[in-house]
Amino acid sequence: MKKKHGLSLCVNKADFVSRIETLGLSIDYFLAEVLVDPTNATIAVAGSIAKGLSTPESDIDLIVIVEKAAQVRSESSSIVFRPKSGLSGLEHKFFHQGVEFDVEIYVMEELSSLEAAVNTLVTVLHQPQSMQTLPILRSDEVKLLDNLRNAWVLSGEPYADLILKRFHVRHLPLYCALFYYTEYLESLEDAFALRDEDARVFCAATRICAGYAVHSMLGIHGVSDPSEKWMWKYVARVTAKSAGNHELIWKHLNDAYFVGLEEAATDRDQVLKRIWNVGHDLVSSLRSIPGAGAVLESLSTRFSYVFDERVIARISAA
Repeated sequence: MKKKHGLSLCVNKADFVSRIETLGLSIDYFLAEVLVDPTNATIAVAGSIAKGLSTPESDIDLIVIVEKAAQVRSESSSIVFRPKSGLSGLEHKFFHQGVEFDVEIYVMEELSSLEAAVNTLVTVLHQPQSMQTLPILRSDEVKLLDNLRNAWVLSGEPYADLILKRFHVRHLPLYCALFYYTEYLESLEDAFALRDEDARVFCAATRICAGYAVHSMLGIHGVSDPSEKWMWKYVARVTAKSAGNHELIWKHLNDAYFVGLEEAATDRDQVLKRIWNVGHDLVSSLRSIPGAGAVLESLSTRFSYVFDERVIARISAA
């Protein structure tokens, strides 16, 4: 059983270092256990603690990134790593005094494809007239980049800064805003096509569509975490800082997402109108971001979506 701990109360890296010392651990301990050579390496606190989303029982997420695989120990006295599923890397989970630690190790030379995809993204954002298309990053890749973007670096700050620049993490929120907007359009097309299906099927389709819209709007507001778990906690954070028109936009998203089964069965055109209208909110908000409007125009020339014009006419009149 997980033990409640004070690490969830940490507000910065100095606080974290101080609190893990009370557990008899240190940053030097972790480095010595996982690395042969700490040159061109960094270790950071990531996940819910660094993002201020942790609970008293949250596990401790540590990320270690090195330049070359030879820097990683093949054996350790207390840590046994296994290949990480999905994104190339190693991971290990262990308990210390009832506190769960998740350690992930990544080697930069094994992340070349991700680095290339991010470079393509930068080209799309800065040169939307080019023939490059918006790259599709896997959820585990977005999660890694988001963790790096929000992490507290504990050791190897110069190398960490280099990694952040190589992965262009400052562009990640805009990528999420644009990517989830395209996902919203695709799922909106599905919702229209499923209008006359079983109410549960239709309700699920609209919920998925609205979820993509929420993630897109979060990206517009600087959030790049793809996790469904924390989505509405991020919404609460953003709405607390929003004012005026943004409050209305978040209300539209909330109404579109939390559609009841009964309403989905009895007033489908009204439900479709809600998720249709949030698209206008997204486009308006995206166009307010420098450079995003040009990317939207570029995307619109490459992708087309089919919506029943009769349904559009009905919901527009509703």
